[in-house]
Amino acid sequence: MEASFTRTRIPVMLLVAILSVLTACSKYDDGPFLSLYSKGARVGGKWTFSRVYVDGADSTERFYSQRIDFVFTREEEENLFLWYTNLAATAPTPDNPRMGRWAFIADKDSFQLTIYDRIVMDSVSEHWKINRLSYTDFWLERTNEQGHFIEWKLFKSLYAY
Repeated sequence: MEASFTRTRIPVMLLVAILSVLTACSKYDDGPFLSLYSKGARVGGKWTFSRVYVDGADSTERFYSQRIDFVFTREEEENLFLWYTNLAATAPTPDNPRMGRWAFIADKDSFQLTIYDRIVMDSVSEHWKINRLSYTDFWLERTNEQGHFIEWKLFKSLYAY
């Protein structure tokens, strides 16, 4: 009787230990717990704004006609993005699409966008904290220079358009 109790207790304890270690390994506050895709591959794709908050107020409406296309390559300095600020535009303009580079920073729990201004030939860098990075959800937050707390909840389009 004692031996069978010990045999069943060991696999349960082992399972609890494995789950505890894996749970502690989650990099982002909101997950995912586990992914089969690399972090770079999860960023790559066409993203739309599902929710945008500025200082807690819903500002999503201002971003309905916008999309960000992240291009992922294995060469860190070659990761580019195009930010379409007006999807209804029929021709490119100096600010549509915006363009730049992106990169992971600080142990890949943060994200940097370097946006190029093609009019004044300058660039601006924004640092974002990553809260969630799954294949279809990308949640970022930052406090801008004016002290406003901004949250982006992006959703990856799995359809080509």
